[in-house]
Amino acid sequence: MDIQVGDKVIFEDGTVKLIYDEDRLFEINQYINGGGNQILKIERPKYEVVEEKKELLTEEEKEFLKQYIIFSGEDTFVKYIIIYRSNNICFLNEAHQEINRFKIYGDKYFNKLVFDKQYTLKELGLEEK
Repeated sequence: MDIQVGDKVIFEDGTVKLIYDEDRLFEINQYINGGGNQILKIERPKYEVVEEKKELLTEEEKEFLKQYIIFSGEDTFVKYIIIYRSNNICFLNEAHQEINRFKIYGDKYFNKLVFDKQYTLKELGLEEK
């Protein structure tokens, strides 16, 4: 029988064992091969993604933006960030007015952001929760 980590094994005598790691898997296989109780049933859970967190920025991009905002002197005013098709990243205040912008050269950075969409600092992981 093919037992895997994550399986629930039910033996003929009613004993139930959860295979939670490789050591437990080895232990159960040794037990079965040594003439222990026979397996009545193996239950394998079907895992599904309930929630997946997708990061919009890499750690390098986050750190760059944090430092840029701080050194520009606008750190208390910036509330939103938007990237335009012209590869300009624009910093906006609470009234959605432009404070500062800079040009991105190449397509290596910020490629998970959607053009012309405003992101809050929190959405981008730039603000403490």
